[in-house]
Amino acid sequence: MGNLLTKFCNPLSHEKKFVLLVGAEGSGKTTLLYSFKLKPGWEQNEINPTCGYNYEECNYNDVEFGVFDTPGKESLFPVVKHIYKNIKISGLVFVFKPSRKPSDYLEAKRKLKYLASEPTLNDCPIVVVANLASEIESQFRDEEFLKQALGFQNLNHLDDSYKKLFVINAKFAPKESEKVFKALSNMLED
Repeated sequence: MGNLLTKFCNPLSHEKKFVLLVGAEGSGKTTLLYSFKLKPGWEQNEINPTCGYNYEECNYNDVEFGVFDTPGKESLFPVVKHIYKNIKISGLVFVFKPSRKPSDYLEAKRKLKYLASEPTLNDCPIVVVANLASEIESQFRDEEFLKQALGFQNLNHLDDSYKKLFVINAKFAPKESEKVFKALSNMLED
């Protein structure tokens, strides 16, 4: 009753959009989130692997995000499932660290396809972030190569305006991280 009264009295209040931040361990999920949220200088701190999940709230363009930064270990994936099976997720940010190993691309493609086909995440906009955390050849930075390697063409249940790919270095380019949340807020407003 109280929530209903609050929404009635304050029609300008925004509903919080819950976002799931997923990817392999060490791909840069937490770095992406904190490079957007914190002030310069934080990047000199050591970030430990996420156990369980981190939850942060942030705003962009009048969209209030509740971001679940999930663990990257495969053994902790049930935590991720528990989140999206019990909370209405509005958007998915999938972080991937390009490498020279084909197995990394196959694993990322498998996980992205699995998440995109989950019934509770089926119509969520997806933002894929290729986080260039180290020096790598230019072919692995190419958007078309990454889209093909990660199976973007197989996400055909989503309109092209509901799936985006960014190639950034989250740790040293906070403005690039801001582009990710800007794109997500635009997709959620549509």
